[in-house]
Amino acid sequence: GKHIDIQSGAWTETLSGIGSNSDSFYEYLAKQFFCFYEDADFWTLFVSVYTGIFVELRRGDWYVDSDMQAGAKAAGRRVLESLMAFYPGLQVLVGEHAPAARSLNAFFMAPP
Repeated sequence: GKHIDIQSGAWTETLSGIGSNSDSFYEYLAKQFFCFYEDADFWTLFVSVYTGIFVELRRGDWYVDSDMQAGAKAAGRRVLESLMAFYPGLQVLVGEHAPAARSLNAFFMAPP
């Protein structure tokens, strides 16, 4: 999910993916490690999240959104959001050059 009501603690947005409201979280996990590499906890968390994205949200060269209740396997919303554009850059930053090229191409070839 992406949003939690701070009064009730209930999830108000149950979709999550690599786009809006999630993009910075993934990016900052990696950058935190690169800046403060003595603390490997952030890298451990990044690797876990990155692996989950690759395994659960990837459909070919595309990444889908997952619903907390249904899961990515059930729904897999395929939408191009502008904030997804950071992902190939993040992949390059962590040394994943071939997957980054495929992600960038998939985003570039998305129909208008």
